[in-house]
Amino acid sequence: AREDAFWVLHREPCHTKAAIRLAKASQALGCLGEAAEPLAQLLAKAGPRAGGLREIQGWQEEAEVLRSLDGLEGHSQLKEVHDACRQLRKTSIQWQHLRKKRDLTRVEESTAQDQWSSAAQTLAVELHQLQGLLAEDVELKRSLSLLLQGHGVLDVTTEALSSSSSSTLPDVAEQAEESEVHTSSQALDLLCSLFGLSPEMPSETDLRRFLLQLPMLAPVFAKSSKKSVLLVHRMLRHRLRRSLCVADSLIEAKGLLPGCLRPWAKLLHDPLGCKEPNEIAMFAAEVLQELSAQVIRLDNAEALGLALFVECFVGERSGSGGFVLSSGPAVREAVLALLRTWAANDQVMSSFAPELVARAWPALRAKMRRDAGVQVDREVPTKSGTVKMEWFQLKPSQSLKKGAFHPEELAGALLHFFSAHVKAIWHRGSEQEPKHGILPREPVEEWVEDVLDKPFGWGMLLPMIAAPASIAREALALLDFLVQRHPHSAKLANRLAGLHAFMPLLRLPWPQAQPVTNHLAATLALGPSVRKNISLVLQFTMDTEVAMRIAQDHPELCFKAILEILASVLHDRDQPASMVAISELLGQFCTHVSYLDKLPEETITSLVLEFVHSSEAAVRSQLAKLLRLFHTDQVARQALQRCLQGQELGFDEAQQSRVLQEIFDSRTLAGQARVAGMARVLDEHERRPVEPACAKDPLNQQVAAIAAAVQDAILKQRSRILLLGRLARQLSRCLAGASKNCKIVLGETTFDQMGSLGGSVLAVLLPPPHSVGKDPELSSHELFDVVIAIEPTGYLDIGEYAEQLRPFIRRFEREEDKKNQVQFVCVEDRERLEDARDELYSAGYYLADHHEEYPSLRKVVLQTGRDLTLLSLPSAEKEAKKAKETAQARQRMSDRIAEELATAEQQEEEQVDRTVLHAMLFDPYLTKPEESCLVSAFELGPARGNADLVLIWLHGNGEDPALWRPQLELVANAGAQGRKIRVVAATLPTGQMEWYSWTDKEAVGKGLEWYEVSNDPTEEAVKKAAQDPATNVSFGRPKLDELKCVEVIEAFSKQLLNLVIAEAAGNRSVEFALAGFSQGGSIAAYTVLAGAALAPEAHSQISSVGICCSGVPAFHYLGSKMQAACLQARDETMTSCRSLPAVHLIYARNDPDISENYVATIFGLCKRFEYPAVRHSFNAELDSAQSRPVPGSKPAWLSPILAQVLKL
Repeated sequence: AREDAFWVLHREPCHTKAAIRLAKASQALGCLGEAAEPLAQLLAKAGPRAGGLREIQGWQEEAEVLRSLDGLEGHSQLKEVHDACRQLRKTSIQWQHLRKKRDLTRVEESTAQDQWSSAAQTLAVELHQLQGLLAEDVELKRSLSLLLQGHGVLDVTTEALSSSSSSTLPDVAEQAEESEVHTSSQALDLLCSLFGLSPEMPSETDLRRFLLQLPMLAPVFAKSSKKSVLLVHRMLRHRLRRSLCVADSLIEAKGLLPGCLRPWAKLLHDPLGCKEPNEIAMFAAEVLQELSAQVIRLDNAEALGLALFVECFVGERSGSGGFVLSSGPAVREAVLALLRTWAANDQVMSSFAPELVARAWPALRAKMRRDAGVQVDREVPTKSGTVKMEWFQLKPSQSLKKGAFHPEELAGALLHFFSAHVKAIWHRGSEQEPKHGILPREPVEEWVEDVLDKPFGWGMLLPMIAAPASIAREALALLDFLVQRHPHSAKLANRLAGLHAFMPLLRLPWPQAQPVTNHLAATLALGPSVRKNISLVLQFTMDTEVAMRIAQDHPELCFKAILEILASVLHDRDQPASMVAISELLGQFCTHVSYLDKLPEETITSLVLEFVHSSEAAVRSQLAKLLRLFHTDQVARQALQRCLQGQELGFDEAQQSRVLQEIFDSRTLAGQARVAGMARVLDEHERRPVEPACAKDPLNQQVAAIAAAVQDAILKQRSRILLLGRLARQLSRCLAGASKNCKIVLGETTFDQMGSLGGSVLAVLLPPPHSVGKDPELSSHELFDVVIAIEPTGYLDIGEYAEQLRPFIRRFEREEDKKNQVQFVCVEDRERLEDARDELYSAGYYLADHHEEYPSLRKVVLQTGRDLTLLSLPSAEKEAKKAKETAQARQRMSDRIAEELATAEQQEEEQVDRTVLHAMLFDPYLTKPEESCLVSAFELGPARGNADLVLIWLHGNGEDPALWRPQLELVANAGAQGRKIRVVAATLPTGQMEWYSWTDKEAVGKGLEWYEVSNDPTEEAVKKAAQDPATNVSFGRPKLDELKCVEVIEAFSKQLLNLVIAEAAGNRSVEFALAGFSQGGSIAAYTVLAGAALAPEAHSQISSVGICCSGVPAFHYLGSKMQAACLQARDETMTSCRSLPAVHLIYARNDPDISENYVATIFGLCKRFEYPAVRHSFNAELDSAQSRPVPGSKPAWLSPILAQVLKL
């Protein structure tokens, strides 16, 4: 390949493919320097358009460095590295050729491996000597990077490492194994040197290839743990570690972590217990930390977390404990960092099963037994046997020596990890697949059972309440979360009380037989949040029979401890739960052991002060409850009175009265209970019917007066009435005696204690309001003439019953007949009448106080201390009209909904069509191929195949192509003395009348749509986005009518490209320029700017496009295509020097259809996407008969501009 490339370049020095082939072959042979000159000539020919030849530029830079070093005489450090790289490449090629022999012996292969190892060792030494100079000399670093890339040192080393143990021959197996180990060791040393030169080295391309080779290197990494951990450490510090996802690649490499994780963990161990860790151990610790910190993919983070947890706490054998039991500063650094990293990531924490997390208890117990020692232990009987609670000899954090891994540090970090884990499990929700029973367990219940109950983690957790403050804080935080979130609070409270968890919080001797040192005072001093945890856990645990029974044996100690905690939390106003919990506990304790009379006055005074000053509703309510409890005891009540009158509070009599009033206020719990009781009594009273106590009861005279007045005013011609309300029984008796022919129906909610009513009264038990229509009496075909309700409010739901009774009340047929019509009479207390009237209005009744008898009737009712209102129903005529209008309104609503649904369906169909068209247009795989091509109206200049440049011109709608011939002849003749110019005037195929239906004015009027994009709405982010305008822009999707227009244009663009293919006639050297007027210019624009994928070879020969007086439809669609082409030209590796086609905008300044702003916008988009764009403007003389600058407009504007476009 190298010789063939040289042969081609000797005849054609700028042959692109030959230069690339030479570079690849020379790089493979280790002599890339000889390709420097051909590559430089190729880039020089490309000139400014060489921006797309990034890979070729990289090869040329590498080759230039190698060539300069090849010609360098004498000695220099870079020259020596160059010679060592060349020797390494040479021995690698020899080794690879030797491996292809069929009769290869182990001795020959071992010799080749030894030679390669020697060359690798020499190069590693040279790189190590050069490493110190790179930080100061940037040019030296760049030259060295290009040198190593040019020789392909990383690829050579990776290949040698992966093949060093790929074959073994049985004749000298022991010698072969030694040779392979030596080769692997030297290769790893060289890799460490390469990655250790600088955070920027190796290059991005080399690092990507190396990451792909990791699975093949896994066995070698596992065999040499020290060198592999050093290499991985340097890889995780590379500048591109985040963008290339180095940590994820290491985790995903098959066999790498399973084989390396345990050997790396063993490197952490320092059996001598040195204060200063060895370098390899610290590298191993940092590798484990960085892997956890840098991993990006969630599944990788979960897999790595599970693997590290098992290695850390479980170990090689279940119960062995993992590397957490190792010694040394590196172990401390690794374990604490891993626990912090896991605790900060809820998603990783939720992937840890509680049963797995419980395996950390044995490791913690083993370390504390070994390094701290057991101070006391106590056996606890359980259903499954006897378990132990153990108290260890733990020290405060300030007395720990630096450097060593103390059990106190592990205990605090592990308890914090447990708190984070139970919170993650709680956020996760109930278990997905229940392991026990049918129903899934609640998350906190599941965690407690699997982490604390089964392995008896309580035996380690609860003794830590009395431990030094740094440990007790984490233990109390965990218990606080459990007591707040556990679904079965009574079960958990009894569990904690049974294990005496409250005893260290009350400073009782614990365990009782041999008490340990209690650090509660230091724990309380840590801050409000810790005091809140203590208060909540203590109150939760003490609210049990077991705890109160034990507290009753030590009342003075418990009382003193509770008062001390109360004093410490009094001013923690940022944690109101502390005050609520401890005051609740104080009330429970004093009630249970009868200690209310022993409360100190200073405590009562401080509680009153807190009640007065607190702004928290929960605290005020709880303190009011506690102070009311004090008020029930004579001694405590006297002490409370003395406190209120004392000088410390300084209250006057009014203030004292106000405090007591607030203590017993209705907003407090006791006040609320009292108000609720009074409301129940009043409600029960209102729901009972009223019966006169005796014959002389004034109520009899009042109801009789109302009945007589109603009879005279309303019931003269009425035959059937309905009575409702609290006084309806007595009213029915009075009306029955006064009106013999009237049928009275009494609607009652109860028949309790109902006496005689009279022969014409029928008592009916009222059904629920919605069942009125099913009652045979209330819904009888014999309608009610009037309904009388007397004191109905509170006794029944008068509004609901009135609405359901409307169909069964007689009404007049016509509206003019209802002058004195009354269908409903309501008598009610004056304070309640307005409410009753409003309910009847809502039920559809109208005010009828215009009745002629209303004044006299109201006068009688007012004398009884009540008031009344008369109401009527609309006439049948009005009701029918209303029903008709309601039906019409419903129909209109139904029609509107149907119309909206139809519109939505149409919009959805249009959206689908938009999506399909947007995806299909100008896509070579989704659109139909076009076999035909545009028709040639006339041709000028040389024959097809003999021209250097072909101009294809497209006319506008409704134009004769011959009108453009004089101007185009001038263009064709302009190339007579220079280039051969061929002009083809293309026109519509037979049967087609227009390119598309839009005019230029319509296309311009549709406008363009795009959005500037930035990371944030800040001014700084906008300025940063403006530095790369081609990337930070987004185009809106065209509308359906725009896409349909583009669909028509696409068909003509395919035919135009077919014409280009026909004109090229297989000659790749012919250059094409497409141009057109009006609609023809739009066809040319879409063909050049969006049609690259339709015919790539033909499109590559188009150098420019001329858009002449054209309103291009949906130019924002073209904008998205131009953006994609621009970014592709930036990012993709191109093997030719061709750049984006030039765009020439030819527009008349006085064109009435196309504004200057439109032209400026299109020009700006072309520049934004790095298209070579030129504006050509001219003035045309237009008259009323000639509204556009078509041929014949003076001056002759087309031919001079086309001469500039074609560079004639």
